[in-house]
Amino acid sequence: MSRYCPDRNIKPMINAAEHWRQHGLLDDGWALPKWLEQIPECDSRQFRHMMLFLLFPDTFERIFGGRDRRRIISSFTGKSDAQINNLSALEIDSALTEVRKQQEEIYGMTDIDFYVPPLRDIWGTARNMAWLLVWNPDNWPWENLPADRAATHEGKTVTLRFTCANRNAGVGDKAYLLRTAVDPKGIVATGNIVTAPYEDAHDDEQKAAKGETAWYVEVAFTRIQDPLPGDSYLTRKDLNKITIEQQNWSPQSSGIEIKPRTAGILKKHWENVVESGIKKCAQTV
Repeated sequence: MSRYCPDRNIKPMINAAEHWRQHGLLDDGWALPKWLEQIPECDSRQFRHMMLFLLFPDTFERIFGGRDRRRIISSFTGKSDAQINNLSALEIDSALTEVRKQQEEIYGMTDIDFYVPPLRDIWGTARNMAWLLVWNPDNWPWENLPADRAATHEGKTVTLRFTCANRNAGVGDKAYLLRTAVDPKGIVATGNIVTAPYEDAHDDEQKAAKGETAWYVEVAFTRIQDPLPGDSYLTRKDLNKITIEQQNWSPQSSGIEIKPRTAGILKKHWENVVESGIKKCAQTV
């Protein structure tokens, strides 16, 4: 868990720029992406996909989100999530190229776009997913919590990253933050995911020193509550009352999916407990 770093997507490409002048990297559409495979986490960098499309629009697709890239392959090839998650960025590029060739033959035209019907209708089903992220104060003391809390109480958003073990999380998905390990425990923040999952050095310095990594998402939090000074939040008792789908409210890892009906009930509870309290406070001011 850490503060948002706006240049995270740019730095790897700046490091690579010195080498692009090598013969052939920009002359052959497939030479550059093969070279980029050497860069850690290149498969989770949206900037990588954007750059390749801008440089070679006849070779690479206008698909920059990792979730969309995987969903398209899944919908058109029938591959499982596990199979697709094991593919490298270059292998996904190749798979998308094959899918395009097949669809061009089926429709008898080359002017097709995955974001326009009829292709969009095949893979672009509506998405309404929510995720339970975990914050353990023992592992991350959140020194900026007072300032972050105050910012959201003023109507601003605060972007932070948290570990997310599930790589199916996507941009726009709802995220709830569960405070664990240390009382008071419960859901204390909510927002929306603003990046595809990406791999980076582990937050635990000892694990990072051993080369261990973790998967993260960045979340734009619209409301952060702090129970210690008395903010309302969803307690463990509140959560345990939501039994419709036997949701796990004591996850061993951060980033488990909140089941659909549970997510709907959770949203309503948050509105009733937290947002209604906000409105009451505003009316008394």
